[in-house]
Amino acid sequence: MQMHRIQQGHNLARMDLRLGRREAAIRLAGMLLAYMERRIDELPYHRKWSPRSLQAVPRTLLRAMIHQIIGESADYIVTGDAQAEEWRVLIEASQLHPEAEAAVFPQVQHALRAQYCYLVGDVEGYLRNLERFFRLGIRNCHLLWYAIMVGLVDFCRELNTHLSGQVLNVILRDSVKWRGLPPLLRSRLDGTAVLRTVA
Repeated sequence: MQMHRIQQGHNLARMDLRLGRREAAIRLAGMLLAYMERRIDELPYHRKWSPRSLQAVPRTLLRAMIHQIIGESADYIVTGDAQAEEWRVLIEASQLHPEAEAAVFPQVQHALRAQYCYLVGDVEGYLRNLERFFRLGIRNCHLLWYAIMVGLVDFCRELNTHLSGQVLNVILRDSVKWRGLPPLLRSRLDGTAVLRTVA
């Protein structure tokens, strides 16, 4: 029942996105993560939440739901026009776990910590958290992995040094083999803008 309610929350966030209410959608996605990570005890829809019952949900199922919600949200943020503001909304609503490794899904925590560090100008923290995120691989979080990789490409372009250019070229060369890369993220890697259409 808890997971059905969480899925309903994700569907509400998707509806907000389609209606153009991006901030509300991204905030709800962050709150859903915070709830599944046991950082908050209730969500702003339904009543009588029982966060203790999450203990009975297998971690693999929780991680799959976290990836679905945060991966889709990251995709929308990275392909949108207000990345910094939207990352802030998601991170604030997520109430990041004080110890990433103790979280239900540490890899997501590292990704969001990296984005936080980038927002506050902590380049070393950004790169350190990216290293922790990428070290865990793509297998369990491909949607988020691609979005964070596109962010790294943007960072390399912005940095515009010889070394960042080398990293950028390696990523772009390797990206040709990424079969699961969504088209809008592909266009971002190519440096072209594609308008997101909403059905």
